[in-house]
Amino acid sequence: MSNAGSDLPFRMELPGQIYFPSVEELAEPRKPITWVWANRIPLKKVTVLAGAGGTGKSTLLVGLMVARATRRSFLGVATLPGMSAFVSAEDEVPDYLRRFDAWRSVTPTLDLDAVSKSFGILPLLGTDTRIVRAKFGTYEVAYEVVDDLIAKATVKGVTMIVLETASRFGAGESNEASAALVSACERLAKGTGAAVVIVTHSGKDAARNRRQDQYAARGGSALVDNARSALVLTSPFEKKEKKKYPTDVEEEEDEEKEDDNRLILTARKVNDSAPVPDIMIEKVSTPYGLTLRAFSNVRQSPAELEMIAKATAEAERKRNDRWIAIVKQSITNLTKQGIEITQRMLREEYHGTIAEIPRTRVYSVVEMAIAAGAIFPGRKLKGGGVTLLAENSGLVGFTGSANGDNPLLSGFVPRSPREPTIANPLNPTPTGTDNQVSGLEGGLPNFDPFV
Repeated sequence: MSNAGSDLPFRMELPGQIYFPSVEELAEPRKPITWVWANRIPLKKVTVLAGAGGTGKSTLLVGLMVARATRRSFLGVATLPGMSAFVSAEDEVPDYLRRFDAWRSVTPTLDLDAVSKSFGILPLLGTDTRIVRAKFGTYEVAYEVVDDLIAKATVKGVTMIVLETASRFGAGESNEASAALVSACERLAKGTGAAVVIVTHSGKDAARNRRQDQYAARGGSALVDNARSALVLTSPFEKKEKKKYPTDVEEEEDEEKEDDNRLILTARKVNDSAPVPDIMIEKVSTPYGLTLRAFSNVRQSPAELEMIAKATAEAERKRNDRWIAIVKQSITNLTKQGIEITQRMLREEYHGTIAEIPRTRVYSVVEMAIAAGAIFPGRKLKGGGVTLLAENSGLVGFTGSANGDNPLLSGFVPRSPREPTIANPLNPTPTGTDNQVSGLEGGLPNFDPFV
């Protein structure tokens, strides 16, 4: 400590000395930058990913983590294989696993063992997760929290850490608070040797107008200025077709509309990298949620599509058979306890006995179970509803056919399990600058772009 030569009552001395490299160091070229996601997310540095709420930021990052775990490229861009982890104050483990289910549904041959070893989640929802604290008008890094994260990530060998979201880990949106948040993340990156990705929301103006510049992120500009890379995920605009004789003033003025089915990932700032093209992304719906695919990807051959469709249908069949068995077992157990169960009761009061089945799918699973002959409608209750039985004996009003007159089946037409429309063309191995990842010779294996 020293206050020599200063009117200030107290000041800290800066650590270290000015460094001058030797001739030998100058003569020896440095190793190229290592990219976790080529020319977009650098290793050992801080990256900001901004986008409006619900755009698909978490879905994008889950897909990237799966690509890294299975040693594949992602959306046509090479990845560095390795372990990744969400540090989330926004969602819980089941939320991320549901997003993974969506990616898995379009990649039937996914190596689950590899994913289980390299896809991590640290759920912190409902806890104080701030790694920056406001104190007497200034902002300071919560070193004990950051160092605890370093210890947790280092012991597992994690090389990409995602903090979700900035508002839950920081101490405000001012430039000073944003700069402190980046400093905390830099300490995390340095201590672990991992890429650190800060997920944040777009500012109101950027979200409304789908701005894609590097300052689209909410809050102070210091968040992006101090990070080494800034990615922006937005929905593009498409031009409305102008009518020759507009009948509405608003229709004439509003010449653009949002294309809800597409996204653009823009690398607005990437230090030490040549400019890279935007990635045009198309949303793909599955029974488990959305996945993404590069819009310009080469489509698969009919034989490949047929193979994927068959594998996906088989996975759906096995899952539905398991759910039907769960429903049957639950009804059997409840009936033995003297409980008359209806499908509404099964979905509401007794859902804990079939917890694996989402509430929104209970009625459809009951229908499938009846159509398969696994369970049967019983008698109609005075208060409404029809009991369900696991044995076809002593049934009231049941004809033994799904086309009978039982009130539970009124208007019921047996339906087969939903089969998602899956298109999953394989991506050719990326070429050019987007396929260069330091330390990997010969590029990377193809990654199904989930299209």
